[in-house]
Amino acid sequence: MKSATIKRFTSLHTWTGITTGILLFVAFYAGALTVYKAEIDAWANPQVHAELAAERDGRLFTPQQAVNAFVNSPHFTPDFYLFSSRYYTYLPEDGETPGRYAIYWSEQVNGERVGWDVFEPGAAPVRSDAATTSQAANFIELLHFTMGLPETFGTYLFGVVTLIYGVALLSGLVIHLPHLVKDLFSMRAGRNLKLFWQDAHNVIGVVSLPFHLMFVVTSLVLALTIVAILGANFFTLGNQLPRERIGELYEIAPHPEDSDTPADMLDVPTLFEHARGVESDFTVRYVHWHGYGTDTAAAELSGVYPDSLIASADMQLDAASGALQGANLPGAHNPALAASGVIVSLHFARFGEALGHELVRFAYLLLGLLGAFLFYSGNLLWIETRRKRRKPTQPRHHHALARLTVAGCLGTVLGISLLMLTAKLLPAESVLRAVWVPNAWYLALAASATWILLRPVWRGTVELLWACALATAAVPLANAIVFMPPWESVIYAPGVFGVDMAAAVLAAGFALIARATARRAREGQPNSVWAEPPPAPSPG
Repeated sequence: MKSATIKRFTSLHTWTGITTGILLFVAFYAGALTVYKAEIDAWANPQVHAELAAERDGRLFTPQQAVNAFVNSPHFTPDFYLFSSRYYTYLPEDGETPGRYAIYWSEQVNGERVGWDVFEPGAAPVRSDAATTSQAANFIELLHFTMGLPETFGTYLFGVVTLIYGVALLSGLVIHLPHLVKDLFSMRAGRNLKLFWQDAHNVIGVVSLPFHLMFVVTSLVLALTIVAILGANFFTLGNQLPRERIGELYEIAPHPEDSDTPADMLDVPTLFEHARGVESDFTVRYVHWHGYGTDTAAAELSGVYPDSLIASADMQLDAASGALQGANLPGAHNPALAASGVIVSLHFARFGEALGHELVRFAYLLLGLLGAFLFYSGNLLWIETRRKRRKPTQPRHHHALARLTVAGCLGTVLGISLLMLTAKLLPAESVLRAVWVPNAWYLALAASATWILLRPVWRGTVELLWACALATAAVPLANAIVFMPPWESVIYAPGVFGVDMAAAVLAAGFALIARATARRAREGQPNSVWAEPPPAPSPG
């Protein structure tokens, strides 16, 4: 390939990476953590400790007992969900095993939904927006899609950023294709940290290329599908397809009409027997009843089919007779649900339930974190490669990009650690949880930006890296000291223990990067935004 062509593609790769790198860092770092959303939610959820106490004390009940208690309570509404309170398990196959089960329902005021609540036998109902959800895991997932911007705008912007990201990937592939094998095994460790970072950037990019290409495709579908559907409806169908019909494409079966005629409902074990009659390998995650107690009641069973790429599986049964009303299962997939199921399974590592699913999730976590490093190091390399070696003062735009990169990337890391600590340490009954958990991220981002503006770039970067290390190390310490000793986590909540261990490893990683950055400032090549300036000569 001609050198001029390589130069043009290199320029394209550089500028597409520079313009989207910080936003993609936010998306990748938050996305890597979102793979373990359920575990993070359990870690930060104060309700989990009450549930663990219930299990230790033997205060367990069957799924049907949970349903009966809710139906006979003053909170009963005919539309509700039955979940296992254990965040990482499914409902029992026999429907009869004692455990921790909860009912979720939508509270209505003047016909408007005002919030979700959780009900457990023997306990007072608790509003989920105040206590039973941590807010932390939900906000981290939201960061992945919106990068902290207003939700609708952020989602569409994410689609545009993904398009540019795709261009950066393809141009990077063109650059490295002629010497792919050489780049793959080239890691020049030594005093020249620029070469080391460049080699690390290239190796990570080459090794994780298939993963990034998959993310480009799935991200575009998730972010821009509704835009494509509405655009096709407008331009090709003359806007003749009503929007509610678009929603119906994703339904398993039509929801039943409301009825006032009472009817006896099948109990949970019998309902599961009918489900196994339809598909023996179907594992139920939760049940959603519509119109419970009436002759048009339906039970929507959602779960997984472990050996399918489309991990999600659903069926809707008549809640009184058990007759099948609709299904979304292997061999009988709704086309729209099948397409979205593949995309979601690939994007969020929800496949391979029976084939090393934990290995799949860990691989996604690792590749997501390496992707975040890729964008952070890409901006640093751009600044370093354009360093004016013989000028002690570097161009202003080098300093500006350095400050922007450090504030955006390290502010995101610091903010996520602080929002998790906020969710953990605020009292369970506090109505401020929903306000302060997400605001902790914005405050950390603003504080990081202010700090890096007030300090020299090299010094502010080192200080923010140490802040990230300390805040992330506080995550397992807060849980171990205040809430749950590690041995208790291992026995009763291994996923919570996993969050602690992951945070400890990340904290160690940030500490190592802080030390390396400080060493580069002292001993690296001078005349750089990352270099500590030499001491001023003493007078006389």
